[in-house]
Amino acid sequence: MSCVERRRAATRLGVGLSPICFFARALVAVVFTASIVLATGCTGKVFYLPSHSKAGDYPGSRAEGGFPLEGPEPPLRLLWQQEVDSYPLGKSLLAGPLLLQLTMSPKLYAFDRYNGRRLGRMGVPEGVCAAPRLVGSAATLLILAEARGGDKPILRAMNRQTRKTEWTFAGAVCAPVATRNDTVIVPLETGALVALAAADGSQLWRVETEAGLVAGPSLSGGTVFAGDLEGNLVAVSLRDGSEIWSAQLGASVRSQPLVAGGRVFANTGSGVTQAFDALTGEALWQRPLGALLTPGFALADSVVIVGSSDRVLYALDLEEGTIVWRFETKGSIRGVPASTAETVYAGSSDGFVYAIDVKTGLLKWKYRLDGPVTQPVTLGLRGMSVTTDAGTVYFFGKE
Repeated sequence: MSCVERRRAATRLGVGLSPICFFARALVAVVFTASIVLATGCTGKVFYLPSHSKAGDYPGSRAEGGFPLEGPEPPLRLLWQQEVDSYPLGKSLLAGPLLLQLTMSPKLYAFDRYNGRRLGRMGVPEGVCAAPRLVGSAATLLILAEARGGDKPILRAMNRQTRKTEWTFAGAVCAPVATRNDTVIVPLETGALVALAAADGSQLWRVETEAGLVAGPSLSGGTVFAGDLEGNLVAVSLRDGSEIWSAQLGASVRSQPLVAGGRVFANTGSGVTQAFDALTGEALWQRPLGALLTPGFALADSVVIVGSSDRVLYALDLEEGTIVWRFETKGSIRGVPASTAETVYAGSSDGFVYAIDVKTGLLKWKYRLDGPVTQPVTLGLRGMSVTTDAGTVYFFGKE
């Protein structure tokens, strides 16, 4: 055992503490161990803890898809970090008192979001190929997309409380689905948008697209927006799937559309960000950035923010598309950034997570991690989370 390991072991065992403190710490450890045994012994309880947290702690109860979120402002401090067994698949998900992280192994990890204790680890079906989503008022259902080799690919809805499959839907889905309360919007690689009832997976409507969909759709009001590999951006009615308008971007759509200020924004595979009128589909502006852009946006103040493989984070004016500021890192930015009203957070393959002022583009804070970041940043009411390619979950906050 190394000196460092001895010191860590001594700290865990309470060496150097007073007898009272040692006993208190030991008692806490026994109680905690017992609680974990009970939790992991009861089907699904670890992955569905009761919570009296605010509604904002659940996915879908706050603004999604790039809009400014409530979150901590820098400087932040590291509250905890924990290892998972392999490369992360998608960003971490916050669900009440839990932080969930899916990996490529494939396993789903559950951590106490407040102290970082690992509460459980659950195997999920092989072949998961897209970032998961949670749906329901208390994020009960976990939606997993599975491309299962020679078998037919499916979309699976798993109940986090019972760990049982509630329903499946046959189809190749390797882009994140969009969810709202009782509805799941599914983008098919074969070229279609399908609306499913979250309760039982029954099909509500289906719309064929010109080509396959490799980026997730977006929901805004009563409209669904999605782009395909042939460069078509479509707006359809959430009620029945009827087409409202379509537009041609000239290259494959590689991002989840962002809707804000009466406009819809999308990135193409040729490195161009474009804006359209959300009601009519009229082209408003386009901004060539010349690199592979992130598959989504952050939004704050009067700018839309996008990362790129050229190591730069760009802030574009909502109305004109002009570059308001640019912030350069030392690695490519592949994970979608996230923003509060004042700060945008982004991870980079250079192994740092950055906090940038949304008005000036100046650095507010940064933190060195143990490896590259290629997954999106997660913001919650009380913290910010990022998972590195090395398989470490970091959770930052103010206290």
